[in-house]
Amino acid sequence: MQTITLRITDRKWLTKDVFEMVIEPSEPVSAKPGQFSMFLLPSGLKRSYSIAWAREWSLGYIIKKLEGWKGSTELSELPIGSEFRSMPPLGHFTLTDGDVARYFIGTGTGFAPLYFQILSALSRGDRSEMLLVFWVRSMQDVFYREELSLLEKAYPNFCTHYYLSREDNPGYERGYVTDTITETLTGVYKEYYLCGSPAMVKDARARLSEAGVEPGQIRFEQY
Repeated sequence: MQTITLRITDRKWLTKDVFEMVIEPSEPVSAKPGQFSMFLLPSGLKRSYSIAWAREWSLGYIIKKLEGWKGSTELSELPIGSEFRSMPPLGHFTLTDGDVARYFIGTGTGFAPLYFQILSALSRGDRSEMLLVFWVRSMQDVFYREELSLLEKAYPNFCTHYYLSREDNPGYERGYVTDTITETLTGVYKEYYLCGSPAMVKDARARLSEAGVEPGQIRFEQY
């Protein structure tokens, strides 16, 4: 498969173990909202990371550095300006073309493809209601709060609900994102996008099915 050269142009830490990485491709890249990149790292490792946002000459990623995981550690330590190869964007966890009410459920860095999908739907002019339910363990794990707040102010049809599982904090719900799934909710939304841990995705799919949501209305990606 054809590959392209990527150059790291920026990297900043969003939390103690999650960082945003910005890369510049050697040629314009066409990425569908929800797709991922397969990196061919300088060490020889191959690793996949979801695209958080895309412009003609830059791509953004939100990556968690996990202890003992060589790929994320290598990316967190490569100097700015480093280059490596990548396959073109891949994956079928993509946003549909219709303007319909959508419900997004994300945990941790499973947020990245959902953010790309939300940005794309809003920027193309979708006016239907969109809700993102986003879960992390504690306040120290929260990221992109300002970016989401700006979207909420600019687009009245978009809203975010935050969940914390390990602490109480004003402005955040205590619990798990799958607790939000009810028959009342499923009567409003027509499409559901799930991304995060396998356990969360499995639970969410089961609850949506119990609430009467058809399998064709659910799109998901496991991390």
